[in-house]
Amino acid sequence: MTLPYSPSTPATSTGGDDLGPLTAHREFGLPMHELTGRVVELEEVWGRPGAQLPEMLHGAPGWEARFDVLDRFVAGRLSVAPPPPRELSWAWGRLRRSGGSAPIGALAAELDWSPRRLVQEFRAGLGMAPKSLARLLRFERVIRRLRTEGHPSLGEIALECGYCDQPHLNRDFRQFAGTSPGEYAASLMPVGGGVRA
Repeated sequence: MTLPYSPSTPATSTGGDDLGPLTAHREFGLPMHELTGRVVELEEVWGRPGAQLPEMLHGAPGWEARFDVLDRFVAGRLSVAPPPPRELSWAWGRLRRSGGSAPIGALAAELDWSPRRLVQEFRAGLGMAPKSLARLLRFERVIRRLRTEGHPSLGEIALECGYCDQPHLNRDFRQFAGTSPGEYAASLMPVGGGVRA
């Protein structure tokens, strides 16, 4: 079988996000679904070195030195961590590049994986099932689109961002943001200055 991703694609690719979920999975060395939605002690994920890290940062003489300590710590862990599965890197990259619009069934089919295996791999490596991640990616696209000047109607944004229709967009938006897209857009400050409280 010919795999749908290029063999030259680095297995550590996170779609341009150096601190993305695949890197976090490598850094923590745990199935990411065990950490999703939780606050954990550093020692729980990094053992004794994690417990010592706050003291090392506190003992550093300034911010630049603290960042150096943290960079060395993270780089040291990544240097010995196994890369994520190439298939998962490819599927995550494809889902990100599509803004959450890539059909999940097609990703599984192209990898010659069952839908169940795709869900298991995504949960272990990325913390969530692919459909949940796709919903978040579409939501992020809507937020970016709403922040641009002269945006089109919400119906047009819904279609551009992979929603079936505006009510579908409204449901996801309310779930993730606790407000409607129209109310959110009205609360934006001019020239991308943020959101009014």
